[in-house]
Amino acid sequence: MESYFSERTLRLAQAISGVGFTSFLSLHIVNALFANFGPVAYDEIQRLLRFYYQHPIVEPLVIGSSLLIHEVVSLMRIYRRRNRKEIVQNPELVYHRYTGYIILAFITGHILSTRGAYLLDNIPSNSSLISFTLEYWPLVFYPYYAVFSISGFYHNLYGLRKVLPMLYSHFMVPGQSPFSSPDEAEVATVSPPAPATENKTSTEPAVAAANPSVFVSFFRPTATTTTTPSALLHPSRRRSGWWTAVTVAGGVGLVCGLLALGGVIYPVYDRSAYPLFQRHMEYFLPAFLVPISWKNKATA
Repeated sequence: MESYFSERTLRLAQAISGVGFTSFLSLHIVNALFANFGPVAYDEIQRLLRFYYQHPIVEPLVIGSSLLIHEVVSLMRIYRRRNRKEIVQNPELVYHRYTGYIILAFITGHILSTRGAYLLDNIPSNSSLISFTLEYWPLVFYPYYAVFSISGFYHNLYGLRKVLPMLYSHFMVPGQSPFSSPDEAEVATVSPPAPATENKTSTEPAVAAANPSVFVSFFRPTATTTTTPSALLHPSRRRSGWWTAVTVAGGVGLVCGLLALGGVIYPVYDRSAYPLFQRHMEYFLPAFLVPISWKNKATA
């Protein structure tokens, strides 16, 4: 299998498919941030953005295929990494991978419960659906939406910040492809220790492996990263205080948007579709999870 799909090919396919899917994900995150201006603003922005990402050509060929390719290639690379002992030097990359695992775990169910529910049962997916889930299952859906949306925000932003300069270098700079080999500034492969001699035994590799600060270059570039031309194009080697600030601001904005749609900041303005949501949810929920007060609240 590796002879047909080299690591360089997989990394390039992962980058291109990621950019394709982020054309939707970026808009989806912007839509979620607009919830801070109220559910009406959320629905209006969603209606406008859907002209792009629900276009009959764009949705299956650009967004759907990009997501499928990105998931398959990511799983292939995860499987290959299991056979290599690596030390991840960049904590941003660690967060990027873990947020990717979270998205991978949630995204199929999310698509089926929103887009799938609309195509199969004509269930509208708008602010009232989010308000409905937050009103009846707050202990489940507040953490779910918060973790899922913040993971998407971080994974999307870090991915674009990393791969756009790399794609530019790959296609525009002759003989300079950062996809040809793993980035030494982010991942180091652990080699077996050299055999000890009678006169001298080196313990430096063991000390280095035990000291995380040796492998972390978070807020400052190292001497080895500035000597490589591709380092000038690699964003993970720059100062990243602004990166932390943007990530925190985005997370706070998404959580506040949830509070807005949940009726904490703005009142829920439309419950007309609640009976339809209830009928749909009863197909999937066990009886003990169905709220007793559904009918009373839905008609309130």
